[in-house]
Amino acid sequence: MKARSNSSNWHRLDNSANVFPLISHKTFSNVYRLAVQLNEDVDPELLQKALDVTLPQFGNFNFRIRRGFFWYYFETTEERALVQEEALRPCFYIDTRSRHHHLFRVVYYKRRISLEAFHAIADGTGALNFLKTLIINYLKLVEGEVFSDYSPRIKVNTELEDSYKKHYKKVPFDESKLSKAYRLRGKLLPVNTMGVIHGYLNLPELSAYSKSKGVTLTEYVTTVYLWSIYKDAISRGKSKRPVHLSVPVNLRKFFESTTNMNFFGHITIEALTTNPDLTFDEMLMSVKKQFKDQVTEENMQRYISKNVSMRNNILTRAIPLPIKNLAVRIIHIKSIQSYTSTLTNVGKFEVDAPYSSKLSHIEVLVNTSRMDPLKCGVCAYGDKFVVTLTSQLEDVSIQKTFFKKLTDDGLHVAIESNGAFYEIL
Repeated sequence: MKARSNSSNWHRLDNSANVFPLISHKTFSNVYRLAVQLNEDVDPELLQKALDVTLPQFGNFNFRIRRGFFWYYFETTEERALVQEEALRPCFYIDTRSRHHHLFRVVYYKRRISLEAFHAIADGTGALNFLKTLIINYLKLVEGEVFSDYSPRIKVNTELEDSYKKHYKKVPFDESKLSKAYRLRGKLLPVNTMGVIHGYLNLPELSAYSKSKGVTLTEYVTTVYLWSIYKDAISRGKSKRPVHLSVPVNLRKFFESTTNMNFFGHITIEALTTNPDLTFDEMLMSVKKQFKDQVTEENMQRYISKNVSMRNNILTRAIPLPIKNLAVRIIHIKSIQSYTSTLTNVGKFEVDAPYSSKLSHIEVLVNTSRMDPLKCGVCAYGDKFVVTLTSQLEDVSIQKTFFKKLTDDGLHVAIESNGAFYEIL
């Protein structure tokens, strides 16, 4: 991407970001949460100062969205971002049409500091970079450090690069569509309510157990989640459609990039419901093979090629934005039918000494919707591995199956809920 002047106040959305403003609304926010639990209560005044210091370092968090004739675009905002005491449900809608606030919020509650971001400005990696800087700056202020320079540093251009465009190659890709997937149904929680269940595991214990099964930690946890939904589908006996999990992949692992914006792909992990006698170990080996086959540089290159080609299609580019809005929402509704749920692993959060001892753990909450009511987010800090299941369904049978399987495998799990459900696990 050609370098822009630092005085430029607008920026193109990256290839993934383009779709989010088109499909987002009050009941489908595309807002996710990363939260850090500290060992002491949060000082709101110091948190505000930390945000003031941190924000100038991240150009993409200083954006708001504006409407063009053909596409949305980013515009730099000079508004001051204010920390808030938590009052809304997690991952609540951020009004992208407003000209008076940013596309993220920082909220606090007792010992917890949460970053909620609209997906157009950053993926999980970019948001983790922001949150890590914010937490370190906050802890420095707690220790009495004084920041004398609040002015923006010179931004490195690659922080805002469109890494999809940078690594685009015209290679053949599969244009076939996924079949319709098993869909989660049931009575929903009240409007603007999201049930949250955290499961806390010991990371070394979980890693050792996964290794003993001949798989990675991610493959094992993904299988437990897939297995839980598969058992739900079999017990209901109403659908022969496969269970499809969407699993995001950090493309920075395959392609050089320092962008703080979006740079991720995804793979589809499948379990067929036509075989009601599938064992867990059989599913585990199947998931291992699917990860091996799909998480490759060649496959991710095809993913980039497909998505950038669709964005650059001359017919797509020529369609006015109001028509794009309608068309993309229709396409999105249809595409949702091909997936059962999503599992997001943002990896391990690391903070150097002396600040590492000030943190307890980190959590990732993936937003749900009425059409897409159950999601799973996982992350790690220190010796703690945290699984968070977010849901808009009253029924928690899948969550019960998930945690029961972990304990049946001999793993120690502590469970915590936000109290939105009507029954106790």
